Amino acid sequence: MNSKVHLDLECNGVKASFDGNLDEVLESLIKFLTDVVPTFEAARKILYTADLTRLIDSVEGLIVITSDGEIILENVKTSVGEAICMGLTGAYIAKKIGKREKDSLSPIELGRIIGKATKTVRNELPNLINSGLVERVEKGKYRITAAGLRFTEREVAPSLRRS
Repeated sequence: MNSKVHLDLECNGVKASFDGNLDEVLESLIKFLTDVVPTFEAARKILYTADLTRLIDSVEGLIVITSDGEIILENVKTSVGEAICMGLTGAYIAKKIGKREKDSLSPIELGRIIGKATKTVRNELPNLINSGLVERVEKGKYRITAAGLRFTEREVAPSLRRS
């Protein structure tokens, strides 16, 4: 009996399809599992993907998001750049939990959130962009990057907890 087999497989976001007789599909599947999956597992060790739960835990007590999506920084005494990262992290979280439509903020909004003049915020944004922590998404709107989320989660929030 020479029946055809079709197999669709998805493993950790990697998709593969196999067609052929049973032996061919089984051989292809074993090759896929031995070649691709270990490589993917190794790559995951160096990939950073923001884990929303871990991110929220790291900024708990430092960022408050109101029911209408407003972002409040609680007792955040740090540099303007780090405060901007905290504010934009708040916008990112608020969008992810459905409290805001966008994860971007204007310099005026950021100034209000961090308690600094808009001009001060505008002067700091180019430094954050050059550092890869923030990106401009449209005229007058900025959002935090994955590198910025990592920086906020692993550097800024822990240092604020120590102070």
